[in-house]
Amino acid sequence: EGSTVVFEGIHNFLTLPWTYYMTSERFPSHLVALNTYSTHPGVRSNTQIGVIYLLLDGQSMDRFLGISQEDDQTRYYLIDPNNQTVYSNASPSGVAFTAFDRSLLTPGQVQLLTIDDQRYYAYQTYNEQIRMHLISLTPARVIFSNIQRVALLQAAVITVLMLLVGVILIFFNRSAVRPLLQMSHYFRNITKRGGKREQNLVLNQNLEVSTLADKFNQMLDTIDHLNAQLLDAELYNKKTEIAMLRNQINPHFLYNTLETIKGMSYKEGCEEIACMIHALGRVYRYSVKSPEKVMLSQEVAMLNEYLSIQKVRFGNRFSVDIQIEDRLLSAEIPKMLLQPIVENAIQHGLELKKEGGILKILAGETEGDLEIAVFDNGAGFDRQTLSNMFSEMKSQTKNQNHEDVIKIGVANVHGRIRHEYGKPYGLDIKNEEGVGVSVILKLPLQFKEHV
Repeated sequence: EGSTVVFEGIHNFLTLPWTYYMTSERFPSHLVALNTYSTHPGVRSNTQIGVIYLLLDGQSMDRFLGISQEDDQTRYYLIDPNNQTVYSNASPSGVAFTAFDRSLLTPGQVQLLTIDDQRYYAYQTYNEQIRMHLISLTPARVIFSNIQRVALLQAAVITVLMLLVGVILIFFNRSAVRPLLQMSHYFRNITKRGGKREQNLVLNQNLEVSTLADKFNQMLDTIDHLNAQLLDAELYNKKTEIAMLRNQINPHFLYNTLETIKGMSYKEGCEEIACMIHALGRVYRYSVKSPEKVMLSQEVAMLNEYLSIQKVRFGNRFSVDIQIEDRLLSAEIPKMLLQPIVENAIQHGLELKKEGGILKILAGETEGDLEIAVFDNGAGFDRQTLSNMFSEMKSQTKNQNHEDVIKIGVANVHGRIRHEYGKPYGLDIKNEEGVGVSVILKLPLQFKEHV
């Protein structure tokens, strides 16, 4: 008691180097005896005070030494400084290590040895804590067998990967390449038919491709619609030109005739008739010779000529009030827009009034657009007349194939504006029966560029 115990190493127990206590064939237990000595100063110093017996479990020793329990091919030897085998999974413990000459090994390096005509990969390491060497011997055939297994595993993995890549390529071909080929074939067929298609593009491979096909079909529908609109506009212009050629009298003949009548009127003292003929000639010259687009001031000047003729007919039965901002007079508009509207106001409204008629023409800018309003305080339209007018305006924008497309009137003005500028431009009619009618022309505000 109170002494420090030291160990002198392993000694024989029951006349045997080691005694086995078998717990299993694979992991035997080892009974180890160690002499103990006292280091307490005095009479008993350095005297043996007893023996310690240790029962070492083989499985625990394997775990302590890092020996894999699944590896039954590699031999492990735990050697003490006296070259005695302390523990081994291949030979008895407590005997001298004689498997091979340990001097052939360099600690920390793997070396190839031949033992009993078999080749082994040997490895030796030294544990400073227990001052013992651990030696492992692995048969070369095991190493090569493991390498073969790894190679076979790699080959299997590569094969699986190649199959996976093949499946992916097949899927990619089905979901991406094939639809592209179908689209290319579809485009070629459309090109061969001059841009005409017999049916829509149908791709059912997956959601993305189907969505792409739907969007493409929508694009083609839009193109077809735009082409139809362009064709209608071209037909409209052609019909306009043909109608004008049909109705056109040689301008020089008409001008000369009007000038002759005007001269005769002056000669006979009929100045009022001469002024009317002069105004009529200016209106006709404006409608035939002026460019398709004119300044608003030119349109107003022509309108004044037209109203001067109407004033001769109606006298003071209605008054005219034109209010236009000066800067808007240089705005550019298609010619002959206002005359048909004013003529409609006179014929269907003011003509029925004996007195007190009012005709107002106003122009202003609204949200960057030009709006021109023509108001009369005539009787207004009844429901049937207004319905017919709206139907005619609708036909002007949707169907330009009927024979009345060129006739001068409110619907024609709406059609011209809509074809020139598109939606939302055109006419808007506000009618109050018994109160009057307002016709509002909406156009983009554009100014003529001066060169």
